[in-house]
Amino acid sequence: MQKTVLRYGLISGIIAMTLMMITMSFHDKISMAVGWLIGYIGITLSFIVIYPAMVSYRDKVGNGTITFGRSLSIGLLISVVSGLCYVLAWAIIYKTMMPDFLDKFAASSLESMKKAGQSAAKINEAAQEMAVMKERYKNPLWFTAYTIMEPLPVGILISLISALVIRKRNKKQQAAA
Repeated sequence: MQKTVLRYGLISGIIAMTLMMITMSFHDKISMAVGWLIGYIGITLSFIVIYPAMVSYRDKVGNGTITFGRSLSIGLLISVVSGLCYVLAWAIIYKTMMPDFLDKFAASSLESMKKAGQSAAKINEAAQEMAVMKERYKNPLWFTAYTIMEPLPVGILISLISALVIRKRNKKQQAAA
């Protein structure tokens, strides 16, 4: 299972890293909202390899069968490996290309809240939360936690769906159920 997880996790991670690098090279030309949309499309595309990984494991290791739990664990572990690659790519981009990202993100978010007619109290509260986030971002553990929380929910969802679809039992298991 380790071989499958590493192989497909790194493939997924390289896809995520490449798409992030391409997207971020245009960050000054697109809005924050469009950047997020493109980013999540890229994240979703990078996790498409989860399903073929499960099929490969089922066919090569499981002799044509795989349980829901085994396939889910493969998908989740691939998501973690890919997510760590995503964190690495973002760390490089953040440090070299976009050290002012959090300032721009905060300004964009607060401006959106103003345009939406949010109260001054809510805007001030959001500004304080963003200041805390900016301070936490200096700590590598917080940086990793914040960053991996972008791709991980997508990976979990794709892993669940793929595990439900791919689950296949042999005839003895089906008769016992």
